Amino acid sequence: MKRYTLTDKGTGLLEEERKIKEKLGKEARFFGPPFMGPLWFRMPPETAIKVRASVRRFMAALFDLGSDLDKAFSKEIIEAKLKVLDEAAEKLEKVNKKLKSERDE
Repeated sequence: MKRYTLTDKGTGLLEEERKIKEKLGKEARFFGPPFMGPLWFRMPPETAIKVRASVRRFMAALFDLGSDLDKAFSKEIIEAKLKVLDEAAEKLEKVNKKLKSERDE
């Protein structure tokens, strides 16, 4: 396997990009989920608060994962997180499928 070494300039640029990414990740936690659209206005406020909190936690965990792996890569952690993401995606897909079948009846 061929390995490369970063120059001092490259290391500085990488560190600058990490700081920008970290800042954007922190700021992104304040935005609502982009996929909800007009649903926010039809949803009861207490439900919207719960959905927003869950999505915010999920997104924060993803941003933190990216940031942490950027600092210290770990194949084991990636595999564990992929398993969790796949399980979550599968559950959401089942909910969507059920919703579509109920809607089409």
